[in-house]
Amino acid sequence: MSRRAGLVAILWLAVVRLAHAEPMIYRPAPAPEGSASVRIDLPYTFGTHNFDVRLLQGQISVEWKEAPVVSGRLTLPLASIHGGGDTLNCHMREAMGLDYARAAFPGKHICEGGKLPATGNDAVAFPDIAFEIKRVVVDSVRTRAGEYEMWRATAYGRWTIHGVTRDASIDLRLAVPANETAHPRWVRIEGLRKIRLADYGIQVKRAFVVTAGDEATVKLDVLLRAQ
Repeated sequence: MSRRAGLVAILWLAVVRLAHAEPMIYRPAPAPEGSASVRIDLPYTFGTHNFDVRLLQGQISVEWKEAPVVSGRLTLPLASIHGGGDTLNCHMREAMGLDYARAAFPGKHICEGGKLPATGNDAVAFPDIAFEIKRVVVDSVRTRAGEYEMWRATAYGRWTIHGVTRDASIDLRLAVPANETAHPRWVRIEGLRKIRLADYGIQVKRAFVVTAGDEATVKLDVLLRAQ
């Protein structure tokens, strides 16, 4: 190999290493038809309300070191949550999206024809649920299942719901392509977290004899794709 060719090879390896040192950016992909990226279950008098979301927003930054360095923010627009008819969906947005200090709710229901006003005191003031990731602790034990490699992790960060921000964590199961564990082109995240509505000042208005529970279960099944 000539001196010039050797220098080019060294420079190329340096560029590759620098590229790999840069964080990789991942964004949520839409869930397949018939499934959901996020499912929110809320018990009530006669069973459980199930709300589904097919697409999250936001992005995650990952430096794939021996202990991955992770940060980012995922948001779930209230308008993307669906759990049945327009009335049920609207009542959910009342409870989670309105500023009670200004709105007539929870004194009375605001929804008309399954919709809230677009402007004014009774319009949605808190349009998103967000989870800001501060750090992720990854279990060193990994398992192989066919074409996937999986391990467990705990994400620490902050939930912002109904305008209230609180520190929280969520236990996760991660899966990546088994032959791409160093810099995977996608990561699948599954997790579950129970959220007490009162912690975020959320009130669900009683409808006749029907009352809602005080704790919702959030289930994640999110595919993140590298950009």
